[in-house]
Amino acid sequence: MPILTALLLGVGLQADSLPPAPDLQLQGLKKVPVRLSDYRGKIVVFNFWATWCVPCRKEMPLFVELQNEYGPKGVQFIAASTDPAKVRKKVKKFAKQYKINFPVWTGATADDQDGFELGTLLPSTAIFDTNGQRVFRIIGEASREVLTKRLNYLLSNRSDSMPNELSLPPGMTEEHWEEHLMGVEEDEHEHEQHAEAPGSEVPS
Repeated sequence: MPILTALLLGVGLQADSLPPAPDLQLQGLKKVPVRLSDYRGKIVVFNFWATWCVPCRKEMPLFVELQNEYGPKGVQFIAASTDPAKVRKKVKKFAKQYKINFPVWTGATADDQDGFELGTLLPSTAIFDTNGQRVFRIIGEASREVLTKRLNYLLSNRSDSMPNELSLPPGMTEEHWEEHLMGVEEDEHEHEQHAEAPGSEVPS
C-alpha cells in the first residue's frame, strides 16, 4: 500500500482531510472478535505494543492514568498487542500486572501497524476522532504532554492551532522517519516479488 507522503509530516491539517481508520478486526483477551469501527463516536487512542518492548511497558501506566482522566470525556484507549500467538498468555498476565483499565487486543501485526502509517517501530500510537478519522500519530514512547495536548485539542472547539500530526521520538528527524517508511515499502515490494517475509521491528 503506497504511503501518502503529503500526510506524513503535515502540520495544522484539518481533520476532514485525513484518512479514516481501517476497520481493523482483532481479538480481545477472551478471544472474542473486536472491531475498531465499534468505537465510532469516541476519541480513540490506539496503541501498538508488545510485552517484550521496554518503552511500551514504561508508557502503559500513563495510559491507565489518562483513561481514568479522559474516559468520562469520551476518550477510549485501546492497546493492540503484536506478540506472536505462542506467547499471548503473557499479554493477559501483563494486563493484570499493570491493572489495565481499557481494552487489550491481541493478534496485531506489523502490516496492521503500517496500515495506520505508523511504520513498524514499537510503541506507536494513532489517535482517531469521533468520526473514525486518524488525526494524530505518535512514534515511540508517548508522553503526558504530547497526549494531553492532542486530546484537549480534539475535545475543544478546535479554534486553537492544531498540534503537529506526527510526533517523533527525540533524536529522530523527519528525514529519518521518511527513510524508515520507505524501507517498509521496499520490504513489502520485495515480499510481493519473492513471496518472502520481509524483515520488521515487529515480530510476525
